Amino acid sequence: MMHTSCRYLADDNPIQLADSYEPIAVTGGTQVEYPERGPVVGVVARMDFIGVAIDRFVEEVTTRPAMPEEITALDLDPRDGRWVIAIERTYYAGPAAVETADIVFPGDRYRLVYEMPIEPWSPSGESNLRDGDRR
Repeated sequence: MMHTSCRYLADDNPIQLADSYEPIAVTGGTQVEYPERGPVVGVVARMDFIGVAIDRFVEEVTTRPAMPEEITALDLDPRDGRWVIAIERTYYAGPAAVETADIVFPGDRYRLVYEMPIEPWSPSGESNLRDGDRR
């Protein structure tokens, strides 16, 4: 397993923590084995570079009290009982998970906004049903 830990800054202020994990069976021995040293940046681009087609990702978003090490790393005031937004994101290529990241943001500084495409509705409903959903 390749583990990468990052602390992101903006104007010298900590804004995000991220720990990512990739199976060496996927990236080992390739030019993208080390995420921070390869010829391309970003999970999707790196995997594509070695012929692994990511087709989706899943995110689990929660809020929780900051852990002591997060309070320090994100420069939070420990007296405020700070909360963080915690995201577990996993990228998949078919059935295989090719990267999982634990991402943490200060909860009082951000809001999450998602935009996702919706398949067009059809009067027959056929295009809106998945194979297992047909009655």
